[in-house]
Amino acid sequence: MKEEIETTKNGLVSAFEKQLLKFTCHVCIIKHQYRSIKFIKENLRIDKILLHMDFSENYSCKYTQEVQSLHFGGFRNQVSLHTAVLYYSKDRTVQSVPFCTISEDYRHNNVAICAHLTPVTKKIKNIVPNLNKIHFVHDGTSNQYRNRKMCVLAATFLAKLAKIKILHWHFLEAGHGKEAPDGVGGCLKRTADGIVARGIDIPNFDVLIDQLKINCKGVNIFCVASAEIDDCDKIEVTLPSFADILRAHEISWTKEENLIQIRRLTCTLCLADQHCHHYTIGQILIKAKDW
Repeated sequence: MKEEIETTKNGLVSAFEKQLLKFTCHVCIIKHQYRSIKFIKENLRIDKILLHMDFSENYSCKYTQEVQSLHFGGFRNQVSLHTAVLYYSKDRTVQSVPFCTISEDYRHNNVAICAHLTPVTKKIKNIVPNLNKIHFVHDGTSNQYRNRKMCVLAATFLAKLAKIKILHWHFLEAGHGKEAPDGVGGCLKRTADGIVARGIDIPNFDVLIDQLKINCKGVNIFCVASAEIDDCDKIEVTLPSFADILRAHEISWTKEENLIQIRRLTCTLCLADQHCHHYTIGQILIKAKDW
């Protein structure tokens, strides 16, 4: 509902200046993060990768012909899609590989992310067998990626799964993480809708998987069962006390130090185990029992 607010000219200018400061900071973070990610992507080595990922909107299964009650607001089977694009170096050029993990489980939290990344990580190990460092990229959604538990899970579960020594997790500014992963999700959904338009029903999860694997052979598609998410949910970690995690736009970790560095912005100058004097916010020590 719109509300009419009256103020003086000085009050309007004062309010504008306050909003302008927030806006300029927001724009600076957007530009810095994209510039840093571009630099990292263009300077990948044979033992380093960048994985850009995001949850796509749930896909609603469809029929070629539907009764009116179903077409207008009826219950449809939905599936969850987690999309990602891998960037790695081969023959001195940057190559890309698209992924999509699909599940009947609608959870989009940190443990679901670990389950969705498990088959992707295993596939990446086949593509880049000498993998040593991973750069994860995502937007700054706090209930999914930018939270304390995700930081610890990244440095313990995901790092151990990938058998890497160095991990960076970069958060793009809120509302500005739409890139290649969204293109993967859009491609799969348009393909599924096109299949339905050609007269083939997609009533459930299994049919969707089969049809996408046939018609989108360029995308690596994996199924993620609810039981796999439940298994990740059983992982016990010690949540550290850290109040400024929502200000972070990069976390870095090394196996030698077993310490998570929290940074306000992505730093391309300091090493993962260094106390960054440019953007540091703090540190999180990984407990021995978690590792």
